[in-house]
Amino acid sequence: MKAMKKLLSLFAAVVAVMLSSCSNDDIPVRQPITFKVNPSTVISGFNEYSPGELTVFPTNFMLRVRLLVYNNNGSLVASDTQTFSDYSHIMTSHQTLEEGAYTIVTLTDVITKTDDNFAWILSNEQSLTTLKLTQGEYIRHQLGILGLETKKVNISSSTTDISIDVKPAGALAFVLYGNWNQYSDVVYYKLITNKLSDNLSLNSEGEPQFSITSASTLKYRMSRVEWDKNYLGAYRYIFLFPMQNVYYQFACEADDEKTYTLGESALVNIEKGKEYYFSIDVETEETEWLDITPLAASELSDATPMGKTMFFEANDFGRLQFENGNCRVFDFSCDESLTGTIKPIDYLKQ
Repeated sequence: MKAMKKLLSLFAAVVAVMLSSCSNDDIPVRQPITFKVNPSTVISGFNEYSPGELTVFPTNFMLRVRLLVYNNNGSLVASDTQTFSDYSHIMTSHQTLEEGAYTIVTLTDVITKTDDNFAWILSNEQSLTTLKLTQGEYIRHQLGILGLETKKVNISSSTTDISIDVKPAGALAFVLYGNWNQYSDVVYYKLITNKLSDNLSLNSEGEPQFSITSASTLKYRMSRVEWDKNYLGAYRYIFLFPMQNVYYQFACEADDEKTYTLGESALVNIEKGKEYYFSIDVETEETEWLDITPLAASELSDATPMGKTMFFEANDFGRLQFENGNCRVFDFSCDESLTGTIKPIDYLKQ
């Protein structure tokens, strides 16, 4: 009888050890991770016409950096949002994650404290494949630059730090309207196009999928400046998502409420991370379409040549108008076909 009791006690002890072992195996190991996100790489590859135009924000604007962590099933398991005064600050985010495979998504955009229409709107981010980024109602020139980086990582017991350099989600274009006092009946000068892309999503691998809207005419306005005879011209920055075979055309709006095209159009392939130079000399109607990405400056295909002077050497435009005003993307009527002839505008001359 005593032997039986000893045997039962031993059996119970063995079962307890086995159950304890199984229970410990089921407990996931959580690892403290420090994420270090560098936003300066979003703009480091771009030139500036004047120092600080890409790096210094107007009053009430700030840089927002967002960290989104997705597990192997594509579900959001951790996130963090921080704001900074400029691009020079490293975002440090402390997270505790289970060991395993993850997709890390980092985003940067410029925001105000009061109005989401000046920012990129994030929606449905609980799942990697339903996440969507949509441009706010107003374009803020270079303040519309969106940074995006996705990174696949495997977290183990030895993982402590993860560093991420955020890159631009698209390209930047410098748009110059030169010698614009040629006509007296102009109200606005603008850059128009047949393709528009203002939102993106991610696939299961975290790769961006750009939504592109196309038209058979030059239907979309990408840049617009009000003519002011007190200046020799004006310039603007615009942020563009990657797109193939995009037509661009300079135009003006006259006081008869009609749109008139100026100069030759160009067929351009917009590439992520590139910087472009689009210009019009209104007096001669000569246009220039250049890739001015550092170390890769070249003339774009199907474009009108006008010399190789870069915008940062354009000293003849000593008095240029630049304002951080609102510029809105919307549809407008445009009768010109993509390959049609340029309408005469001699009646606009002074």
